[in-house]
Amino acid sequence: MKRMLFFLSFGLASVTQAQEYSALLLPDSLVKGADIIKRSEEYILTIKSPAKFSLSEKHAYSILNSSAIGYASYQSYYDKFSSINNLSGKLFDKWGKQLKHTKKSDWKDYSAYDGFSLLSDARYKTNEFFSADYPFTVEYEEETDYNGTQGFPRWIPQGRTGMSVQNSKFTVIAPANYKVRFKQMNLLGEPTITQKGEVKTYTWEVKNLVAKKYEPSAPPITEVT
Repeated sequence: MKRMLFFLSFGLASVTQAQEYSALLLPDSLVKGADIIKRSEEYILTIKSPAKFSLSEKHAYSILNSSAIGYASYQSYYDKFSSINNLSGKLFDKWGKQLKHTKKSDWKDYSAYDGFSLLSDARYKTNEFFSADYPFTVEYEEETDYNGTQGFPRWIPQGRTGMSVQNSKFTVIAPANYKVRFKQMNLLGEPTITQKGEVKTYTWEVKNLVAKKYEPSAPPITEVT
């Protein structure tokens, strides 16, 4: 009986995992007018000192047609001030079944030299998935350490027309005495701020943003989202 229950639990877990990225179970409101759906996105920025921080990222996109095929690829940049600790990518079919899984060692590595700088040691790792069967889903995860802080990454949950957003979240974890400066645009409400001991956490989150239609002569999408 215990063995039967074990296999039953394992089977239910597999079904649940497949349903997470099944593009066939998406609500019509997010599919309408969309080329791509941002299924889940999470940034966790941990400030360790005024000069050091780490950034953990997770991005999952359901690509509905070839107009958004660029999101099937991912690039991660690094230089002498940053190091990539973890990097992975996964490909899922329309039912949410995992087809491929690439680890950091599988990614291609190139120089990021722009042809103009006198000297540059910047490089990037890249991966690209291919699928002729739409829709399909890609998931990318990355963890990077930074030594030298001039600024932090921007959070743009809806970065193009034709993109719906199911969930996007940005979290900053900092020492309680560290002054976190930020500027919000087109976002109602303030971040959720909690404190536990000497650590303060700031969280921004948006859900269920429907795709915006392209309009000629309209302002850039980043000005209206």
